Amino acid sequence: QTTLDGHAARLLEEHAQPFNAWDVTALDEPPGRFRDYDIGDTVRLQAPHYGVGGTDTQVRVLGRDYGGDGTCDLVILEEAT
Repeated sequence: QTTLDGHAARLLEEHAQPFNAWDVTALDEPPGRFRDYDIGDTVRLQAPHYGVGGTDTQVRVLGRDYGGDGTCDLVILEEAT
């Protein structure tokens, strides 16, 4: 068990990447119309009120669910840099 624990710790140290994941609601408006992206695509996330100073980053779309009110709920994951 000690050998396995040591190997796992080394792998985590070498390959682990911190990331952020969000559940957001998107609108079908430019520049991110629903038809312009799909699950698995990378899109730009601009969130000026997130944290201190906001964020502007690339995220991957992991899932989406269309609402009946012209919105789309997205699950997105920040791309590793």
